[in-house]
Amino acid sequence: MLSIPFTVRRSIEIDKPPDSIFTSISDFNTWRSWSPWLSQEPECPVEIGGVPGKPGHKQSWDGKKIGSGHMELSTVVPGQTLEYDLSFVKPWKSQSKAAFEFEQEGQATRVTWSMEGTLPIFLFFMKKKMSAMVAKDYERGLAMLKKLLEAET
Repeated sequence: MLSIPFTVRRSIEIDKPPDSIFTSISDFNTWRSWSPWLSQEPECPVEIGGVPGKPGHKQSWDGKKIGSGHMELSTVVPGQTLEYDLSFVKPWKSQSKAAFEFEQEGQATRVTWSMEGTLPIFLFFMKKKMSAMVAKDYERGLAMLKKLLEAET
């Protein structure tokens, strides 16, 4: 099937060291606390498997509002990079690569969340809107993550 590529990248500075942030993000058990999607549907069924922070750690969901899909850690470089494969089943099938990058800036860390994926060709007219929606969700998720982590002592 023909497809249209898209890329989204958003960053935020968090007043925590990279290792601390990495540990939280690399454990899908923590995502319910800051995920922009799971916060929209807190009752969404979620299954988590594998070892947190290790390739193969995975999460699947099947929501009425947020659709269904799964993600699995693929590349893990502690304190630096976390990549995962992201597959959506509903509302339409798609696959993307997503990542977090961690860059220490003084006492804080710049966290960058990115996604590279494709849209089915029949949704070509949605590319701008889709990228804007994901960007907004990433900004909201990063802000919730910052608030959560900076509140920890």
